[in-house]
Amino acid sequence: MFLFEVMSKLEICDEIISEIGLSHSIDAYKNCIVKEITDRKKYVIEKNVNKCIKYKSHELSTFEVDLLIQKKIIIMVNVKNMIYDADVVRLRNYVKRYDFDYGYFINFSQIGIQIQKVFHSGDSFYASFWKMSKVRVYLVAFPYQMKTGR
Repeated sequence: MFLFEVMSKLEICDEIISEIGLSHSIDAYKNCIVKEITDRKKYVIEKNVNKCIKYKSHELSTFEVDLLIQKKIIIMVNVKNMIYDADVVRLRNYVKRYDFDYGYFINFSQIGIQIQKVFHSGDSFYASFWKMSKVRVYLVAFPYQMKTGR
């Protein structure tokens, strides 16, 4: 299952921005994404799912996954100036630790939408980046391999 089967060419994000614009809350965008995906495909989507962080079988804390699709794809949603390296590393760690197929970080910024995708193949992790401005100019960066060492 590949999320861009549903989110072909960023059309869901484009639809959301066309309908409600920018500068809304994270929850508003989460609800819009859920509505768009469930209207297009009948995927099971869970919102605000808490996952346990364990160390040597001891529960340390939890982290919240904004959206979980079919229990295999995570989507983190934010509203800030840009996607930072720390966001990508956190997303990569979630995908790796909990064996998700893909992770997406969707940022609804003042200047447009940024989407960072993280996935793994064997022991390697890959990331790709999409950006859409308010005038719907699409820029696609080539995937690059992420180092998995510590």
